[in-house]
Amino acid sequence: MEDLSRFNDSSFDLVISVHAMSYVEDISKVISETSRILQVNGNFVLCVLHPIQIVLWEALEEKSFDKIYPYFKTTRDLWDWTDEKNQSIATFGQTYHNFEDWSNSLIANGFTITRVIEPKVYSTKQLQEMEIDEIPYHEKGLRPDHDKFINVGQIIPFSLIISAKKI
Repeated sequence: MEDLSRFNDSSFDLVISVHAMSYVEDISKVISETSRILQVNGNFVLCVLHPIQIVLWEALEEKSFDKIYPYFKTTRDLWDWTDEKNQSIATFGQTYHNFEDWSNSLIANGFTITRVIEPKVYSTKQLQEMEIDEIPYHEKGLRPDHDKFINVGQIIPFSLIISAKKI
Protein backbone atom coordinates (compact mmCIF):
# COMPACT_ATOMS: atom_id res chain seq x y z
CA MET A 1 0.00 0.00 0.00
CA GLU A 2 2.87 2.36 0.67
CA ASP A 3 4.21 1.92 -2.85
CA LEU A 4 1.57 2.06 -5.57
CA SER A 5 4.09 3.12 -8.23
CA ARG A 6 2.99 0.30 -10.53
CA PHE A 7 -0.25 2.24 -11.07
CA ASN A 8 -0.50 5.35 -13.23
CA ASP A 9 -1.86 8.63 -11.91
CA SER A 10 -5.67 8.86 -12.00
CA SER A 11 -6.05 5.13 -12.77
CA PHE A 12 -9.04 4.41 -10.53
CA ASP A 13 -12.39 5.91 -9.64
CA LEU A 14 -12.74 3.92 -6.40
CA VAL A 15 -10.32 2.63 -3.77
CA ILE A 16 -11.49 0.58 -0.78
CA SER A 17 -9.39 -0.40 2.24
CA VAL A 18 -10.91 -2.64 4.91
CA HIS A 19 -8.93 -3.08 8.12
CA ALA A 20 -5.60 -2.94 6.32
CA MET A 21 -4.29 0.59 6.85
CA SER A 22 -3.40 0.08 10.50
CA TYR A 23 -0.71 -2.36 9.37
CA VAL A 24 1.34 0.44 7.75
CA GLU A 25 3.41 2.87 9.78
CA ASP A 26 2.95 5.99 7.64
CA ILE A 27 -0.74 6.44 6.82
CA SER A 28 -0.07 9.80 5.16
CA LYS A 29 2.16 8.09 2.59
CA VAL A 30 -0.56 5.55 1.76
CA ILE A 31 -3.27 8.22 1.58
CA SER A 32 -1.01 10.35 -0.65
CA GLU A 33 -0.47 7.39 -3.00
CA THR A 34 -4.20 6.68 -2.98
CA SER A 35 -4.89 10.29 -3.92
CA ARG A 36 -2.37 10.07 -6.76
CA ILE A 37 -3.95 6.98 -8.33
CA LEU A 38 -7.54 8.22 -7.91
CA GLN A 39 -9.28 10.30 -10.55
CA VAL A 40 -10.69 13.68 -9.56
CA ASN A 41 -14.06 13.02 -7.89
CA GLY A 42 -12.93 9.44 -7.22
CA ASN A 43 -14.03 7.85 -3.96
CA PHE A 44 -11.91 6.40 -1.19
CA VAL A 45 -13.65 4.24 1.41
CA LEU A 46 -11.51 3.51 4.42
CA CYS A 47 -12.42 1.14 7.26
CA VAL A 48 -10.10 0.86 10.28
CA LEU A 49 -10.26 -0.16 13.90
CA HIS A 50 -12.11 2.63 15.66
CA PRO A 51 -9.73 4.75 17.77
CA ILE A 52 -12.08 4.45 20.77
CA GLN A 53 -12.05 0.67 20.34
CA ILE A 54 -8.29 0.73 20.72
CA VAL A 55 -8.53 2.93 23.82
CA LEU A 56 -11.34 1.19 25.69
CA TRP A 57 -12.00 -2.31 24.36
CA GLU A 58 -9.72 -4.25 26.67
CA ALA A 59 -10.64 -2.04 29.64
CA LEU A 60 -14.33 -2.75 29.08
CA GLU A 61 -13.76 -6.48 28.53
CA GLU A 62 -11.64 -6.79 31.66
CA LYS A 63 -13.60 -4.18 33.64
CA SER A 64 -10.33 -2.52 34.57
CA PHE A 65 -9.38 1.14 34.21
CA ASP A 66 -5.75 -0.01 34.20
CA LYS A 67 -6.35 -1.40 30.68
CA ILE A 68 -7.23 1.98 29.14
CA TYR A 69 -4.91 2.72 26.22
CA PRO A 70 -3.83 6.38 25.78
CA TYR A 71 -5.85 7.95 22.94
CA PHE A 72 -3.22 10.50 21.89
CA LYS A 73 -0.32 8.03 21.89
CA THR A 74 0.43 6.79 18.38
CA THR A 75 2.31 3.56 18.86
CA ARG A 76 3.15 0.47 16.86
CA ASP A 77 2.31 -2.89 18.43
CA LEU A 78 3.94 -6.05 17.15
CA TRP A 79 2.20 -9.40 17.49
CA ASP A 80 2.59 -12.91 16.16
CA TRP A 81 0.05 -14.78 14.10
CA THR A 82 0.18 -18.35 15.36
CA ASP A 83 -1.01 -21.69 14.06
CA GLU A 84 -3.03 -24.31 15.93
CA LYS A 85 0.16 -25.44 17.72
CA ASN A 86 0.75 -21.85 18.86
CA GLN A 87 3.83 -21.57 16.66
CA SER A 88 4.50 -18.21 15.04
CA ILE A 89 3.61 -18.05 11.34
CA ALA A 90 4.30 -14.34 10.84
CA THR A 91 4.87 -11.16 12.82
CA PHE A 92 2.57 -8.21 12.19
CA GLY A 93 2.73 -4.61 13.30
CA GLN A 94 -0.25 -2.33 13.84
CA THR A 95 -0.07 1.41 14.30
CA TYR A 96 -2.98 2.98 16.15
CA HIS A 97 -4.04 6.46 15.08
CA ASN A 98 -6.70 8.76 16.46
CA PHE A 99 -9.55 10.27 14.43
CA GLU A 100 -7.61 13.52 13.97
CA ASP A 101 -4.76 11.62 12.27
CA TRP A 102 -7.12 9.89 9.83
CA SER A 103 -9.22 12.93 8.95
CA ASN A 104 -6.36 15.43 8.70
CA SER A 105 -4.30 13.07 6.57
CA LEU A 106 -7.22 12.73 4.16
CA ILE A 107 -7.74 16.50 4.03
CA ALA A 108 -4.01 17.19 3.58
CA ASN A 109 -3.92 14.81 0.62
CA GLY A 110 -6.73 16.40 -1.35
CA PHE A 111 -9.80 14.61 -0.02
CA THR A 112 -13.05 15.89 1.35
CA ILE A 113 -14.80 13.66 3.87
CA THR A 114 -18.30 12.82 2.65
CA ARG A 115 -19.48 10.44 5.34
CA VAL A 116 -18.39 8.85 8.63
CA ILE A 117 -19.96 5.63 9.93
CA GLU A 118 -19.44 4.00 13.32
CA PRO A 119 -21.26 0.66 13.02
CA LYS A 120 -22.64 -1.04 16.09
CA VAL A 121 -22.00 -4.75 16.68
CA TYR A 122 -25.11 -6.92 16.30
CA SER A 123 -26.77 -7.65 19.63
CA THR A 124 -27.31 -11.21 20.86
CA LYS A 125 -31.04 -10.79 20.16
CA GLN A 126 -30.38 -9.64 16.58
CA LEU A 127 -28.05 -12.58 16.03
CA GLN A 128 -30.67 -15.00 17.35
CA GLU A 129 -33.36 -13.55 15.06
CA MET A 130 -31.22 -13.62 11.91
CA GLU A 131 -30.44 -16.54 9.71
CA ILE A 132 -26.72 -17.30 10.07
CA ASP A 133 -26.16 -16.75 6.33
CA GLU A 134 -27.66 -13.23 6.56
CA ILE A 135 -24.98 -12.03 8.99
CA PRO A 136 -22.14 -10.32 7.12
CA TYR A 137 -18.67 -11.58 8.03
CA HIS A 138 -20.02 -13.89 10.71
CA GLU A 139 -17.62 -16.57 11.85
CA LYS A 140 -19.12 -20.03 11.71
CA GLY A 141 -19.26 -21.17 15.30
CA LEU A 142 -19.07 -18.88 18.30
CA ARG A 143 -15.82 -17.73 19.81
CA PRO A 144 -15.30 -18.39 23.53
CA ASP A 145 -15.42 -14.62 24.20
CA HIS A 146 -18.46 -14.04 21.94
CA ASP A 147 -20.67 -12.54 24.68
CA LYS A 148 -17.90 -10.18 25.82
CA PHE A 149 -17.38 -9.06 22.23
CA ILE A 150 -21.09 -8.37 21.73
CA ASN A 151 -21.46 -6.57 25.07
CA VAL A 152 -18.51 -4.26 24.43
CA GLY A 153 -19.60 -3.75 20.80
CA GLN A 154 -22.92 -2.40 22.05
CA ILE A 155 -21.08 0.26 24.08
CA ILE A 156 -18.36 1.43 21.67
CA PRO A 157 -17.86 0.94 17.93
CA PHE A 158 -15.41 -1.66 16.67
CA SER A 159 -14.78 0.03 13.31
CA LEU A 160 -14.58 3.50 11.83
CA ILE A 161 -15.62 3.89 8.21
CA ILE A 162 -14.73 7.09 6.38
CA SER A 163 -15.89 7.84 2.87
CA ALA A 164 -13.91 10.57 1.11
CA LYS A 165 -13.88 12.14 -2.34
CA LYS A 166 -10.78 13.35 -4.14
CA ILE A 167 -11.19 17.03 -4.95
